[in-house]
Amino acid sequence: MPIQETRFRVSKVRGHGLFWRVFLVSLCAEVLAIVAFFGLEWSWLRKVNILWLHITLPALGCPVKVNGYTLDVLGHPFEISSYCTYVDLMICSFPLLWRVRRRLAANLAVLAGFAGIVALVNLARVLLAVYGMAKGASMFWAHDIEDYVLWYPTISIAALFWFRYAGSLWRESANDPSSSRGNEALSEMQKAESGNPKFGIEVSLLTSAVTGPERGSAP
Repeated sequence: MPIQETRFRVSKVRGHGLFWRVFLVSLCAEVLAIVAFFGLEWSWLRKVNILWLHITLPALGCPVKVNGYTLDVLGHPFEISSYCTYVDLMICSFPLLWRVRRRLAANLAVLAGFAGIVALVNLARVLLAVYGMAKGASMFWAHDIEDYVLWYPTISIAALFWFRYAGSLWRESANDPSSSRGNEALSEMQKAESGNPKFGIEVSLLTSAVTGPERGSAP
């Protein structure tokens, strides 16, 4: 393999090191978020939603009976599960919103603001869903359509912003001056080779011994 081709490949791998580190950390964080969502019951968030419905539904003319995580609204039972809290949207979006160049306090502020907005929107969503189904609306129009409008676009936009951010890291790390140290060392070797014939012969022999003959050359 020629020296220039080897130099290019080494520089390319080292130059994108920051991108790959961020990618692997984000991937691991996403896996941990999914494990946490399915592994935990999120009881306190579910109780917050139940308390909210227990206060607001009677004001809308819908008496509520609470039995654990189940609500009886106008004779219709509703179970408040972890999915009803949108906690999956929150924690799965956190790795997509984190930025390595941003300070810790700023990152935490962004995540807290995002979680607060999602929680408030979700309270309104749950109220409309339960109220609509209690009044006879189908689950698709009262519940599923809200997920199509809120859940999927939100996680998709967060992912698009992350890919844009990852692309900037790819370009930035590729242009990082520290990634050219190997190139500089090879350049110094080539200068020494041109200025010292004896040294050039030794370098050529060493390169041939390591890389082998080039394709198309005589053995």
